[in-house]
Amino acid sequence: MADVKAEVAVFMARCDDLIHSKFILAETKISELLKSISVSEELCLLFKQVTEAFSYARAKEVYIAAAPDGSINKKVLILPEDLEEQIAFIFCLLVDFDTGEMDFNKFLQEFFYADGSYTEGYTAFVNQLIKPFKNAVRQALKNKNIEVNQYDTPAERDERSALLKELRATVVRLRKTVGRLVEDADSRYGMATLLHAMCDMLSREDYKTFKTLLIGYTFAENYVGIDTDDLKKICEITARLKL
Repeated sequence: MADVKAEVAVFMARCDDLIHSKFILAETKISELLKSISVSEELCLLFKQVTEAFSYARAKEVYIAAAPDGSINKKVLILPEDLEEQIAFIFCLLVDFDTGEMDFNKFLQEFFYADGSYTEGYTAFVNQLIKPFKNAVRQALKNKNIEVNQYDTPAERDERSALLKELRATVVRLRKTVGRLVEDADSRYGMATLLHAMCDMLSREDYKTFKTLLIGYTFAENYVGIDTDDLKKICEITARLKL
């Protein structure tokens, strides 16, 4: 369950990143948000469930329409009232932006023209689509009795980001120094390989695999008879982050 909480927390943080992002970085943030779903077994299951019987083509016909006369927008988008359908609809839109199937800039101009600037249009986009999407997913998870850790304040997001940065830096430092601490060549190579894989999993935000590798590395230190401060620090940060 701890792994699920950590994965959901990453997803919520990626939603917040998109909400608070600058327009110019939006498409990168959308990709990172979708990636946080793809690496979580629980989130993949949720999105599979909500999209299984969902017709995106039909939804676009129902929830997208020409704007009324006098509107500054060319089209209007209405969110489905049903929770699961809302999640599925917005998710499919995000996938379209990520794959290039739908041009994000053109979408903003058509649906969220605002004062004509992309900045104001982007603000309207996150308020009307991404915030409801985040809240809908949170509610769907709560309906499945999954606790949602929230990183809603800038201070909490900054703290988590700083801890993840410190965690990765500590793993990198240990990877560079372990060679001087272990005499046996095979053990030295195996431990360095584990640390390299741990760095890779942190970059991928695959914290479940990271924890598995950490258990293996901890066993390796015990086996060769060393007790590094960096490993203690890695375990401490991992616990604080509830990975």
